[in-house]
Parts: sequence; structure tokens; C-alpha cells
Amino acid sequence: MLEFIHINLIDRSPIVLWVSFFAIGLLLERLLPRAVKNKNSDSSYINFKHSLIYLVIIFGINFQFIAFINRVINSYHLGSLFKLETYASGSEIGFIFVTILGALLLDLFLYWWHRAEHKIPFLWDIHAIHHSDENLNAFSSTREIWIENFIRLGLSIFLMKLLLGVSSDSVVVASSLFAGINFINHCNIKFNAGFLYRVIATPQFERIHHSIDDRHQNKNFSGVFSIWDSVFGTLYFPEKDEYPPTGVKELQVETIAGFYLYPIRQWRRRLISMSNATL
Repeated sequence: MLEFIHINLIDRSPIVLWVSFFAIGLLLERLLPRAVKNKNSDSSYINFKHSLIYLVIIFGINFQFIAFINRVINSYHLGSLFKLETYASGSEIGFIFVTILGALLLDLFLYWWHRAEHKIPFLWDIHAIHHSDENLNAFSSTREIWIENFIRLGLSIFLMKLLLGVSSDSVVVASSLFAGINFINHCNIKFNAGFLYRVIATPQFERIHHSIDDRHQNKNFSGVFSIWDSVFGTLYFPEKDEYPPTGVKELQVETIAGFYLYPIRQWRRRLISMSNATL
């Protein structure tokens, strides 16, 4: 079983996983009722074009980037606080336990990383592009600047390796699966999961997070397991037919160039403001 996992997930991830979840997301949008009627069709097309560029960049340098992270860890002989993966070797029960525990802890880190992106201005300048989508759809998940993915992945590898001894391969597989789930959760579909909202993230859960309504701000940060929002007091439990409009007030970015120029312009303004404040 462990050999099967390695061959079929690690060696072929993330390309197969991402493409598969993309296809599932598009299929769900065709089969299930839409949460809201999109304001225009341009958003889906722009997201699609940006997704192609995004995925080419990710797949083009992803493995080189991971190799670089591994070289840094190995060159400094960085050890691990716990050797989590040693409990998985040779035992399917141990493998399942370690996989679930590792996934929960990785999602916990990503929860706090997500909160940081909303709290720290320089990080929000990047993340705001993702939130600027007024028409959530199957391609909205990759509506982000590629550097955001590498920062998130790099920190995930470092943290999981140094604290738990989890290999970069395992982090890549888990991150790819999480990304696939996010593809589906950003779909424009009407699906009520009832009490499951308190355990896992869903498309309606994610729409609340993207909402422009003031009462939904800084809610539902979890990427996969919504239990973290329950634990840390950021869970918003939506009504049955609550599907609010999404986007960022006073921010509309609808060109590929605008995706990349916006954070640069924002950083420039912030640096100038900081410089003027010190004079």
C-alpha cells in the first residue's frame, strides 16, 4: 500500500490531482444549481486564462523549488522535534493515523497562515487579488499570484519537516489534495451540508469567507477542516440559503496584468508612506 501511495500520488502529484479536481469542479457547476447568477461571463474566462499561466509557472518550477528547500534543510542539518513518519513505516494503521494527524496539523498551520494574510498589510496586498473575484467559479481557487503559493508551500515544508519530521513529498501530496478540495469549494454551486459545516469546509462555507458583507468579514478561514474556525472563534454558520455577493470593496481587477501590478503598486505606496512617516 505504501508503495502504491508513493508511485500514484507523489510521483504524479500535483498535476494529476489538480487536473482531476478541476474537472470535478467544472462537472459540479454543470450538474448542481448555481449559488448565484454571475454578473458577467468575463470573470470565468479571465480566471481560466490566469489559471493556465499560474499552473504553467507552478508546474514549471515546482520541483526545482522543492529541491531547493530540501537542500537548505539538509545543508544546515536541521533536525526534527518529532519523527512522525517513523510511526507510519511498515504499518497500514500507523500510516493512516499519521496521515490524518499530519493533515490536521498542516491544515492548522494553513489556517493561521490564512489569518496572517488577512491581518498583515503586505501579505493582504497579494491575497486581495484572490478575494477580488465577484463571481466565484471553478477557476477562482487559482486566482492568486504564484508567489503566494510558493511562500505557503515553502513554509509548510519547513514547518512540517522541522516540527514533525514529515518529508517534503508528503507535504506536496497533502497540499495538492488540499488545493483540489479548494477548487471544489470555490465553485458556484448551491449545496447545503448541514452540521458538516462544523467539521469540513464546503462551497457555501468558502463563499461566506469571500463575502463583502461586514458581518462575514474575518470568518471561515479554514481550508479543509472547519474545526479550526470552531476552536478559534472565527466560524460563521450560514443559513440554509445564505449565498452572499463576493469580492473586495473598491477593488476590481479583471486583467492578467492587473493581477501582478496591483500588489507592486500597493507595496510601493506603503513603502513611500513608511518612508515619509520616518522623516
